[in-house]
Amino acid sequence: MSDKVARQGDTDIRSMGPTLSRTMTINGKRCRLTLVLDIWKAVDDMARHEGLSPTELIAQIDGRRSGRGLLRDAVMIAVAVYFLDRIVAAEECVDDGL
Repeated sequence: MSDKVARQGDTDIRSMGPTLSRTMTINGKRCRLTLVLDIWKAVDDMARHEGLSPTELIAQIDGRRSGRGLLRDAVMIAVAVYFLDRIVAAEECVDDGL
């Protein structure tokens, strides 16, 4: 996996902050994925927590989307759902007095 900071104009998500492009092989295909740096940090945290490499995690996300929509969008949704689930679980522990 290689990292490359995206140039201005490379992507329409640049308005969300600095972006980073990573080139990786997903299910036997080379792809370049550009995400906001904060999303990459979240992907790295998710992968570490799940005992996966970021590429393995993204391959799982790619497999769940069944080729529909953009991989970038699927990754951002997966990050949001993952951390929202963790927040809800933490709140339930607090509510249960744990």
